[in-house]
Amino acid sequence: MLTTLALVKAELLANKSNIEATENSKIMKNIRTVEQRLFRLAGFGFAPYYETRTFNAYPENVSSVYNTYNLHQYLMAVNAISLGGTAYTWGTDIVGSPNFTPYHTLRITADPYSSCVTWYPTRRDIYSATNYISITGWWGYRRDYSTAWLSSGDTVQSNPLTISDTSLKVSDADGFDDWGRSPRFSPGNLIRFEDGSSGVYEVAEVTAVDYTTNIVTIRRGQRGTTATAHVQSTALTVWTPEPEIEHIVSRQAALLYSRRGAFTGSTTPEVNQTFLQDLLAELYDIVDAYSYSDEVQH
Repeated sequence: MLTTLALVKAELLANKSNIEATENSKIMKNIRTVEQRLFRLAGFGFAPYYETRTFNAYPENVSSVYNTYNLHQYLMAVNAISLGGTAYTWGTDIVGSPNFTPYHTLRITADPYSSCVTWYPTRRDIYSATNYISITGWWGYRRDYSTAWLSSGDTVQSNPLTISDTSLKVSDADGFDDWGRSPRFSPGNLIRFEDGSSGVYEVAEVTAVDYTTNIVTIRRGQRGTTATAHVQSTALTVWTPEPEIEHIVSRQAALLYSRRGAFTGSTTPEVNQTFLQDLLAELYDIVDAYSYSDEVQH
């Protein structure tokens, strides 16, 4: 998710200790509502998703001058890439553009004339593998993806955490993370188990935290990943969204919660209609700032 229960409570005018625990589910529902609306407004996601996506290698997406292919999507990290059924090495044979994340264009590094490596298919049969670029990796929008997973300062204390376990024992659930924020775990956090290989990790979502027993309740195998067993002392990292996105989702969710039941709006005299003002102007400004450039428009 793009924010946590703790961050939304911090945005509310009332002291967060005065908000009954029974209200937590309402706040979490508000968070999900805001995230869905943000996705519809922006046209892309700000949370990581791991999957294989395929693209038609049609000439209209290719620049023969620069030997590039326009994805029309945002890509943060690549585990495997193939063209026409042939695997290539990411970072050597094919690189992302711009030269920082998120990428929206791919470039073949070899000379297309001497290497015969090209984006163009041999035919336009949509069932032919020669028409496809296949990419397995992490999709979504996050600048500087290499720093996006922040050390929680904690580790798995379950011995072990099995594939089916949904109760994760940690050392200090309300301790400080590497940014000095407390609690380090809160409902809404995406946590990653740092024992993966070749860029493949399990991601889980925090749904509840008992700060007395240091038990974190999690939903396993989220964001396109698969639940796996984890040994004791496995490091845990937490997803940190774009700071502006985390900020506005927290504020917007807090607004929806605080004004529940109040349906005020503004009246436009010219048409004599009243429009509900349920979205912050700041949200629209931030979405505009992240709007697709000409290179990544659908």
